[in-house]
Amino acid sequence: MEEAEQHTTRYYCIPPHRWEKLHFDLLTRQDQEWEPLPETALARVRCLIRPAFQRLAPYDFYRIELNDPLIMEAAERTDLTSDFYHLLVYILTHEMVHLVRLSSILKDPLQGRKFRSSRNSASKGSAIKFSPASRNFILSCRDSVSIQLPS
Repeated sequence: MEEAEQHTTRYYCIPPHRWEKLHFDLLTRQDQEWEPLPETALARVRCLIRPAFQRLAPYDFYRIELNDPLIMEAAERTDLTSDFYHLLVYILTHEMVHLVRLSSILKDPLQGRKFRSSRNSASKGSAIKFSPASRNFILSCRDSVSIQLPS
Protein backbone atom coordinates (compact mmCIF):
# COMPACT_ATOMS: atom_id res chain seq x y z
CA MET A 1 0.00 0.00 0.00
CA GLU A 2 2.81 2.37 0.89
CA GLU A 3 4.51 1.93 -2.48
CA ALA A 4 1.25 2.65 -4.31
CA GLU A 5 0.79 5.80 -2.20
CA GLN A 6 4.31 6.91 -3.08
CA HIS A 7 3.72 6.42 -6.80
CA THR A 8 0.47 8.37 -6.61
CA THR A 9 1.73 11.28 -4.51
CA ARG A 10 4.90 11.59 -6.57
CA TYR A 11 2.97 11.53 -9.86
CA TYR A 12 0.48 14.22 -8.76
CA CYS A 13 3.09 16.14 -6.71
CA ILE A 14 0.84 16.00 -3.65
CA PRO A 15 2.49 17.30 -0.47
CA PRO A 16 2.11 15.17 2.67
CA HIS A 17 -0.21 17.66 4.40
CA ARG A 18 -2.69 17.37 1.50
CA TRP A 19 -2.41 13.56 1.26
CA GLU A 20 -3.25 13.29 4.96
CA LYS A 21 -6.62 14.93 4.23
CA LEU A 22 -7.60 12.01 2.04
CA HIS A 23 -9.47 9.44 4.14
CA PHE A 24 -9.60 5.89 2.81
CA ASP A 25 -9.26 2.26 3.72
CA LEU A 26 -8.62 -1.00 1.93
CA LEU A 27 -10.82 -4.07 2.14
CA THR A 28 -10.37 -7.60 0.88
CA ARG A 29 -12.92 -10.37 0.74
CA GLN A 30 -12.04 -11.40 4.31
CA ASP A 31 -13.24 -8.08 5.73
CA GLN A 32 -16.73 -7.95 7.16
CA GLU A 33 -17.76 -4.77 5.30
CA TRP A 34 -16.55 -6.07 1.89
CA GLU A 35 -19.30 -6.25 -0.70
CA PRO A 36 -19.20 -8.36 -3.86
CA LEU A 37 -17.71 -6.66 -6.89
CA PRO A 38 -18.77 -7.05 -10.50
CA GLU A 39 -17.54 -10.35 -11.90
CA THR A 40 -14.87 -8.77 -14.12
CA ALA A 41 -13.56 -6.09 -11.73
CA LEU A 42 -10.21 -6.61 -10.02
CA ALA A 43 -10.94 -3.69 -7.66
CA ARG A 44 -13.12 -0.66 -7.18
CA VAL A 45 -13.27 2.60 -5.27
CA ARG A 46 -16.42 3.71 -3.49
CA CYS A 47 -17.07 7.10 -1.96
CA LEU A 48 -18.86 6.98 1.37
CA ILE A 49 -19.90 9.85 3.61
CA ARG A 50 -18.68 9.51 7.17
CA PRO A 51 -20.80 11.15 9.89
CA ALA A 52 -19.45 14.08 11.81
CA PHE A 53 -17.42 13.37 14.94
CA GLN A 54 -16.87 15.80 17.80
CA ARG A 55 -18.45 18.79 16.02
CA LEU A 56 -16.54 18.20 12.79
CA ALA A 57 -18.44 18.35 9.51
CA PRO A 58 -19.17 15.10 7.65
CA TYR A 59 -16.44 14.19 5.20
CA ASP A 60 -15.89 11.99 2.19
CA PHE A 61 -14.41 8.63 2.97
CA TYR A 62 -13.15 6.35 0.22
CA ARG A 63 -12.99 2.60 0.26
CA ILE A 64 -10.77 0.54 -2.02
CA GLU A 65 -12.19 -2.96 -2.34
CA LEU A 66 -10.07 -5.70 -3.86
CA ASN A 67 -11.57 -8.67 -5.61
CA ASP A 68 -8.76 -10.84 -4.29
CA PRO A 69 -10.12 -14.17 -5.57
CA LEU A 70 -10.26 -12.78 -9.11
CA ILE A 71 -6.83 -11.18 -8.77
CA MET A 72 -5.34 -14.49 -7.61
CA GLU A 73 -7.16 -16.43 -10.32
CA ALA A 74 -5.93 -14.04 -13.01
CA ALA A 75 -2.36 -14.15 -11.71
CA GLU A 76 -2.36 -17.96 -11.68
CA ARG A 77 -4.09 -18.28 -15.05
CA THR A 78 -1.55 -16.01 -16.73
CA ASP A 79 1.46 -17.34 -14.77
CA LEU A 80 2.05 -14.02 -12.99
CA THR A 81 2.43 -15.39 -9.49
CA SER A 82 6.14 -14.49 -9.56
CA ASP A 83 5.18 -10.87 -10.42
CA PHE A 84 2.23 -10.79 -8.03
CA TYR A 85 3.63 -8.02 -5.81
CA HIS A 86 4.15 -5.69 -8.77
CA LEU A 87 0.72 -6.51 -10.16
CA LEU A 88 -0.85 -5.69 -6.80
CA VAL A 89 1.07 -2.40 -6.54
CA TYR A 90 -0.14 -1.53 -10.03
CA ILE A 91 -3.77 -2.28 -9.16
CA LEU A 92 -3.57 -0.27 -5.91
CA THR A 93 -1.88 2.65 -7.66
CA HIS A 94 -4.59 2.62 -10.31
CA GLU A 95 -7.28 2.77 -7.62
CA MET A 96 -5.47 5.57 -5.79
CA VAL A 97 -5.50 7.61 -8.97
CA HIS A 98 -9.29 7.30 -8.80
CA LEU A 99 -9.18 8.45 -5.16
CA VAL A 100 -7.26 11.57 -6.08
CA ARG A 101 -9.53 12.39 -9.00
CA LEU A 102 -12.73 11.79 -7.01
CA SER A 103 -11.61 13.72 -3.96
CA SER A 104 -11.05 17.40 -3.45
CA ILE A 105 -7.38 16.83 -2.61
CA LEU A 106 -6.46 18.71 -5.78
CA LYS A 107 -7.85 22.24 -5.75
CA ASP A 108 -8.21 22.23 -9.52
CA PRO A 109 -9.32 18.89 -11.04
CA LEU A 110 -7.15 19.69 -14.05
CA GLN A 111 -4.11 20.06 -11.80
CA GLY A 112 -3.41 16.33 -12.03
CA ARG A 113 -0.95 15.52 -14.74
CA LYS A 114 -1.81 13.14 -17.53
CA PHE A 115 0.09 9.88 -17.64
CA ARG A 116 3.50 10.46 -19.12
CA SER A 117 4.62 8.40 -22.06
CA SER A 118 6.52 5.27 -21.11
CA ARG A 119 9.69 6.83 -22.53
CA ASN A 120 9.42 9.77 -20.12
CA SER A 121 8.49 7.54 -17.19
CA ALA A 122 11.29 5.09 -17.88
CA SER A 123 13.83 7.85 -18.28
CA LYS A 124 12.92 9.27 -14.88
CA GLY A 125 12.87 5.86 -13.25
CA SER A 126 9.43 6.37 -11.71
CA ALA A 127 7.45 3.86 -13.74
CA ILE A 128 6.42 0.55 -12.22
CA LYS A 129 8.44 -2.13 -13.99
CA PHE A 130 6.61 -5.21 -15.27
CA SER A 131 7.84 -8.32 -16.98
CA PRO A 132 6.55 -8.81 -20.54
CA ALA A 133 4.10 -11.45 -19.24
CA SER A 134 2.70 -9.02 -16.65
CA ARG A 135 2.36 -6.24 -19.20
CA ASN A 136 0.56 -8.57 -21.64
CA PHE A 137 -1.87 -9.65 -18.92
CA ILE A 138 -2.64 -6.07 -17.91
CA LEU A 139 -3.10 -5.06 -21.54
CA SER A 140 -5.43 -8.01 -22.11
CA CYS A 141 -7.71 -7.13 -19.18
CA ARG A 142 -7.50 -3.34 -19.14
CA ASP A 143 -10.85 -2.87 -20.87
CA SER A 144 -12.72 -4.90 -18.27
CA VAL A 145 -11.13 -3.14 -15.30
CA SER A 146 -10.54 0.33 -16.76
CA ILE A 147 -6.77 0.04 -16.50
CA GLN A 148 -4.76 2.09 -18.97
CA LEU A 149 -1.06 1.66 -19.41
CA PRO A 150 1.21 4.30 -20.91
CA SER A 151 1.87 3.45 -24.56
